[in-house]
Amino acid sequence: MLQQGLVKEPDNSRYVFYLAQSWRGAGEPKRALAAYDRRAAMGGFAEEVFCAQLYAARLAADLGRPSAQVMDRFLRAHESRPGRAEALGDLARMCRNDRRWPLAYLFARQAAQAPYPADILFVEFEWYDWRALDELAVAAYWVGEYEESAECGRRLLDGANLPLGERDRVTRNLEFAQRRIGPRALVDA
Repeated sequence: MLQQGLVKEPDNSRYVFYLAQSWRGAGEPKRALAAYDRRAAMGGFAEEVFCAQLYAARLAADLGRPSAQVMDRFLRAHESRPGRAEALGDLARMCRNDRRWPLAYLFARQAAQAPYPADILFVEFEWYDWRALDELAVAAYWVGEYEESAECGRRLLDGANLPLGERDRVTRNLEFAQRRIGPRALVDA
């Protein structure tokens, strides 16, 4: 139906966005990526452009595109809505997975400082509630900022937003950071 609508209205950015969403939901990542790229290039509603860029970056990562290309996509998403934490959080996670600790720390620190946005479109509140702070706790540990890592862990455990399934891991990471303020230990990321 969306494809038929685009035949009649090829410049309808809403149709393009929801076509991309449909392709993603149908397990067609290459088609979804192309549609998200098309939607982002159309401009217009800034929140939708951001979401298109963010989702395209995630799909590029899932499709195994080169890290530099994926990183550039996340950075472009961040540039389009610098008040949003999601792209920075994804960058922090990507850098953590690649063991690029200074970059993971840089991106996680920025993401953790982002306040709740006034945006309404597809805001991923877990990044603002706990996930960015969790990424920061891990990255801070690995760049030697053990006190900051421990403080992040305490804040996560004292807060009401950390999912129950994450508490044991965060507790272990806090213990590692506290010991590292003494002897060296590993973080369970």
